[in-house]
Amino acid sequence: MNDIEVDVLDVNYIPDYVEKEKTRELNETARIFAENLRNENELERLSKEANRVGNEALRIAQYEEIKDKLENGEFNGDDGEDGYSPTVSTSKSGKTTTITITDKDGEHVATILDGEDGSASSGDMKKEAYDANNNGIVDNAEKVNNHTVEKDVPADAKFTDTVFSGNYNDLTNKPVIPDKLSALSGDSTHRLVTDMEKVGWNNKSDFSGDYDDLTNKPTIPTVPTNVSAFTNDAGYMNKNQIYELAGLSAYSSSSTYAVDDYVYYNGLIYKCNTVIIVAEAWTSAHWTQKTYMEYMSDVLIGSALGGSY
Repeated sequence: MNDIEVDVLDVNYIPDYVEKEKTRELNETARIFAENLRNENELERLSKEANRVGNEALRIAQYEEIKDKLENGEFNGDDGEDGYSPTVSTSKSGKTTTITITDKDGEHVATILDGEDGSASSGDMKKEAYDANNNGIVDNAEKVNNHTVEKDVPADAKFTDTVFSGNYNDLTNKPVIPDKLSALSGDSTHRLVTDMEKVGWNNKSDFSGDYDDLTNKPTIPTVPTNVSAFTNDAGYMNKNQIYELAGLSAYSSSSTYAVDDYVYYNGLIYKCNTVIIVAEAWTSAHWTQKTYMEYMSDVLIGSALGGSY
C-alpha cells in the first residue's frame, strides 16, 4: 500500500476504508443492541407466559379441589361473610360456566369452559349429521342394537318376543309368598300371639295396686302410740310392775318419807334426800333420780349389812 499524505488542513478528507470500518462497527453495534432487545422482549414474553400457565394451573387445581369437596359433601367451612354457611351458585354465559362459592374468606370463583364444537366437515357423528333439527334426538340410524330397521314402526306395534299374556303363572322368577303365619317373622311393631297368650292377657288383673281398692280387707285394730294404753297379759310386765317386784312402791302424796327411802314416779326411780314428815304433793327438790342398778346396789349392800337400805 502506498503511503497517503494528508494535508493537516484538509480535515474533511476521510479514506474510504476508514469510513467503511466505522460503518461496519456501527452496524455490528446496532445488531447486538437489537439482538439484546429482542432477547429481553422474548424473556418478558416467556415470563408472562409462565405466569399465565402457573395461574391457570392454580385455578384448575383450586377448581378440582372445590369440585371434589362438593361431590364428597366435605365443603363444610365456617359461616360466610353474610353470616351463613358457605353458599354455592352457578351461572352460564355462552360456553362458560361459572361456579361461585362464598365462605368466611369471601368469594371463590372457578370457571368451566365447554368443549369445542365439531367442525362442519364430513363424519357420521357430527351433530349436524345425526341431529339436524337440534332437538337432542338422533334423527336416523342405520341399525338399532345391531338390527336393521326395514320400515317405520307404528306407535301401537307389538313385538312377538316381548308380548306378555297378563297371567301371573306365566311369569318367571316369581317370589314365594308364605301361606302360614309360622313362615312369617315378627318385628318390634308386629307380633304374632298364641291362644294361650290371649287367654292370659284377657284374665289379667285390673288391680290398681292401691290398698284401698282391695275387697275383703282384714280388720286391723288401731295401734296405740303409748305403752300405757296396752293391757299386759300373762308372761308380760311393764316397768312399774318390775319396780314393785324389786320392792319399790309408787310415790304417794299421802305418805311421809325418811332420807334414803326409794320410790318410783312417772316410770323413774328416786331416792329421798330430805325428810318428809308432812305428806305432800310430789316435790322434785326432795328427791334424787337414781338408776335401777344404783337402787339394786343399795338393796344388796343393805342386805349384806343386815339392815334395811
